[in-house]
Amino acid sequence: MTQYNLDILNRNEDEFSLKGILTSAVVAETFERMLFNDLECFVTWDMIKLVMTDKGSEFKGDFEKLLRKHNVKNQKVNSKSIMDQKFGTLNNTITRLIEMTPNKARKKKHVYAKSSKPRNGPMGFDEERLPYGVSVRYLLKPDELEGGKRRGTDCNWSPQTYSIKESLIRKNQPILYWLIDENDNGLKRSFVREELLKISKDSMLPPQWVLKQY
Repeated sequence: MTQYNLDILNRNEDEFSLKGILTSAVVAETFERMLFNDLECFVTWDMIKLVMTDKGSEFKGDFEKLLRKHNVKNQKVNSKSIMDQKFGTLNNTITRLIEMTPNKARKKKHVYAKSSKPRNGPMGFDEERLPYGVSVRYLLKPDELEGGKRRGTDCNWSPQTYSIKESLIRKNQPILYWLIDENDNGLKRSFVREELLKISKDSMLPPQWVLKQY
């Protein structure tokens, strides 16, 4: 489970710092930029189960709507001192995947994490990487199609084809891929190799109107 102390955003001087009037819209927009605009962060909504905040108005309204949209719980505490105490404990607790405390990890230039799920086959620098520009379809989530509920006749793979825009290789981790369509529109989330179906150049897909109705 990934947890975030959003008060840190207001203390650090970087591109994700919260500046000016802290409205719920500003906090929501900054939080989303922090997740998806930094490839070194490689955090997705699926990884976040809980966000802990104080009861300030900047963590209501648009910020609460954003968390509800992605089924993320928001635990509110009475004061920042309680938050500091809770995160102080977390920051000094050894994390299983990196085998050290977060406080110790922050002092290192590079930190290598174990894979959160066992995987058969090579990973990281030993894994074969899909080349840039290759055509792929991605594995759809159960609620990703129009209507929100999956039917037996629904497609398993995206009705549209995409190209590999970027990839991220890390030691002992599956390679992450970011996709882009023919109009240069990219998807926010990343994918591992098992979630991508490679499409050969001589393949001919059914018309889009056929794919989209299923």
